[in-house]
Amino acid sequence: MGKPIGYRIYILYLGIVCLVAFGLLNSDTPWSSGATKLEEVLAWGDHGPREKAETSPVQSANGSSAADSSVDRTIVSASASAGLAPDNTALRPDQQPVPGVVEPPSRDVEPPAVAGSSSIAYLVLGLGPSERPVWAAADDQIVSFDPPKTCPKCPPGAKKFRSSNEYRSAPEAWWCAQRFYMAALERLLQRFPASPWYLLADRDTAVFPSILQAMVDVLDAQVLSADEDLYMGHGRILAIGRFIMSGGGVLLRGLTLRRLSESGKLASCQERHAEGDWCWRHLDWVLADCLRETGVVARGHEAFQQFISKCGEECCKLPSVACHPLKNESDVRRQMAKQLSFDATTVTADWASPCDDHRYHWHQSRESTCDRQRVPPR
Repeated sequence: MGKPIGYRIYILYLGIVCLVAFGLLNSDTPWSSGATKLEEVLAWGDHGPREKAETSPVQSANGSSAADSSVDRTIVSASASAGLAPDNTALRPDQQPVPGVVEPPSRDVEPPAVAGSSSIAYLVLGLGPSERPVWAAADDQIVSFDPPKTCPKCPPGAKKFRSSNEYRSAPEAWWCAQRFYMAALERLLQRFPASPWYLLADRDTAVFPSILQAMVDVLDAQVLSADEDLYMGHGRILAIGRFIMSGGGVLLRGLTLRRLSESGKLASCQERHAEGDWCWRHLDWVLADCLRETGVVARGHEAFQQFISKCGEECCKLPSVACHPLKNESDVRRQMAKQLSFDATTVTADWASPCDDHRYHWHQSRESTCDRQRVPPR
């Protein structure tokens, strides 16, 4: 006996429903497009369609969505650690991350350079690796020298000097700083090999960059010839010779330091100082000795002061380039405010020039003094 007609219609209806459902599950509609596959989500976040970001309720400053930005950062981080660019292509050698080095973020627009200005690189003795001087701007070129606290003994034949005075009994750490300073100069050159100028200072030296910048600009433009050396600061003459006291700041022309290195003298002086016959010589003596061997002699200038602890802070007069020692940050900031009151655009060639030897007071250390109006001796 046949099935009732109603039953047959019901079975036909079920078959049609099953066929429709099967077709939907295998169609190209969004429900089964695979849009949730991981690779397509990542592709969207990196370089895929951006029209979805326009509908995002939260937009970042550059117009992309917060979710979009977070995906971009994730991809870049993961790709870089794998040696890949964000598009999964291999990084070039110059793009590979350097262990232990955090590169600064790139700038879309570089700050405009000041016309006619010469850049200056600084070496600061006693500055820790993560420290910056109070007087330094964020983009100043600073190399810190945090010397070893212990070092090998000097050879038995190394001569000690009466001129060392109280430093003859200085602790080992002080002498280690002296003996490895030439190596720090080499490091400064390696870090900033083409700098037109170098300034050497101590951690407790206050440097006044705007006045220093004005000085070197005038020296370059109006005073020095293109190939002329300069080694300048608070000068002194002792039995060991004429030199610049490093705490008050040592100004070196870039070509002067490069010539010293290229001649091989810097390396030989470093060796003699670290473990040879110069072992008991002070670092500023050795720098003068080394430069003297290339024909460069110290020049004095009253804008560099080694001993304001002796002559008082009034010695750090307007205008000054560097004053030492200033131990407290508040003292440094007070002197900075004082020096900023000087209009550096008024610096003249006469003032920027090194003091004539016969006008400079070489035989006293209390204050760096130049009688610029003194009549030359006959």
